Amino acid sequence: MGLRDYLSSMESRKSTLRARELPPLELMKAVQKLEASIANSGGAIGEAPAAFVQRIEKTWSDTRSLAALTNRDLRGIAYFLYQEAESITGVLADDEGFVGEYLKAFSTRPSSLLARSLTNTFLLHFGHNPKVDRHISDALNGLPDSKTPPTLRSLRDAGIIDDRLGPDRLARLLSASTDIPQSLAELGISEVISRCAFVAAAYERSCRNVVEKTGDPTAAVQQIFTWATSGSDKRSEAFPTKTAATVDALLLPWQRSRIAPPPALQTRIKDFLVASLGDPRFRHSSARWTTLSEEARTVLKRWLNIASVTQFFDIVDDTMADPPSKRMWKYRRAFWTAYLEEVSDAWVVFGTSGAAMARDAARRSNDSSLGQFGKFKSSVSNGTQAVLILTIGNLRIAEWSHNGKCRMWTPGETAPAPYEKLYSVYSLRDAAWATAHMGAESYNWQRKFRDKIRSETGINKPVASFRI
Repeated sequence: MGLRDYLSSMESRKSTLRARELPPLELMKAVQKLEASIANSGGAIGEAPAAFVQRIEKTWSDTRSLAALTNRDLRGIAYFLYQEAESITGVLADDEGFVGEYLKAFSTRPSSLLARSLTNTFLLHFGHNPKVDRHISDALNGLPDSKTPPTLRSLRDAGIIDDRLGPDRLARLLSASTDIPQSLAELGISEVISRCAFVAAAYERSCRNVVEKTGDPTAAVQQIFTWATSGSDKRSEAFPTKTAATVDALLLPWQRSRIAPPPALQTRIKDFLVASLGDPRFRHSSARWTTLSEEARTVLKRWLNIASVTQFFDIVDDTMADPPSKRMWKYRRAFWTAYLEEVSDAWVVFGTSGAAMARDAARRSNDSSLGQFGKFKSSVSNGTQAVLILTIGNLRIAEWSHNGKCRMWTPGETAPAPYEKLYSVYSLRDAAWATAHMGAESYNWQRKFRDKIRSETGINKPVASFRI
C-alpha cells in the first residue's frame, strides 16, 4: 500500500495538520514522487493502514513485545504511529509503553531507512504528544553516524532534531534566508512536507520574532509574507492553524514601530488578509476577526479607511473639470486628511460614474480594496456625485462631493450606517446639522466643522493641521 492510501487516511481522520490545498495536477505529481521514493526505500507496508495498525496493536496487546516484528513492520510503524484504527481508542503514539518498546527496537536494529521514516514522523506530527516528541528526538540524536541518513544528519547537525529548541533554531536559521523553500530543501525538508507541524511551529516562532523586532520591520515582514503565502494564490494560507501569528506578524510591527510599510507591500498584505479572512469592517466577516488581536485588526481597518478616504478624494477630483472646483476641493481633502487617525469607519458611496472609475482604479492598481464601496439605490442627478461616510468618536458624518453639503449625526439620531451596499439619497441627507462649504480660503467652514467635531467628541485640531 503506497502513499496515496496514507494520504487518504490522513484526510479521513481530520488530522490537526492542515496543509495548503495543492492543485490536482501538482498534488498528483507530488504523490507520485513520494510513492516512488517510498517504494525504492521499501517503505510500502503491503496492507491497508488501518489493518496494519490493528495487527501491530494486537501483537503488542498479546505479547507486550515488538521483538518478533520485521524491519518492514518497524518502518510501517514509523509511518502510522499516529494512524487511527476502528478497533483502537486513540493512536499507537498515545501508548507510552508501546512507544518505549518501539524506540528500543529502533535502537537495537537501527537502519537508515527506518531513521528516515521516523524523522518524517517527528516533523509531520510534532506537537501531537510532547512526550513522544522527546523520546523520538532522543532516539534520532542517539543514532550512530553510520546509520544516519543525509537528511537526518543535516537536521541533527543544525540542532533542529530537538523537541524543545528545534523550532526556535529553525526559525533563527531561516530568518537570514532569502529563499525559505530553498533553505528548507537544503536541510532535507522537501516542498511536500514544508508545511508540516514542525515547520509550522518554527513559522509561528518566526512570526513572534518579527512582532518583537525593533527598528524598521520591512524586510522581516516581507519575508514572513512570502513564507505565509508560499507562492500560492492570495486566498491561501500556508499555515491555516497559525492564522493569529500570521496576522500579528503582518500588522503589529507597523503599529509598534510607527514606520509606514512600502505601499506595494501594504497593498499585498491588505489584499491577502481580506481575501483570507474577510474585511474586518463588514458584519459578515467581522466574526472571524474576533478571536484575533484587536490591535492588529485596528491596523488593517486604518489601512482600509485611509484607502477609502483617498479613493473618495482622488475619484471626485478626477470628475471636476473647472479650476475653481478643483481649488475648493483641495481644502476639503486637507481638512478630512487631518482627521484620518481619529477615523474609526470610512466608507464611500458612488454614483454610476464614480463606481466605474473605482472599479477601474482597483484593476489598474491591483488593490482590491478599492473595489469595495456602496452605491446609490437610484440614480442621482449627477452620476459623478459621491458621499464619504465617516465615524469620528460618536459622530457620524456624510461629506457630499461637488457642491453637496456636509451632514453630521449625533448619538440618538438616525444616521446612515457605514459598509452597506446600497443607500438612498434621503438617508444620506436627512440630518439636523447640514452645512455648506462656504469660505474655504478663509477657513470659515473648516472652523465650523472643527468646532462641531470638538463639541461632540472632544477631538480638537488646530487650523494649522489642515491649512493649505
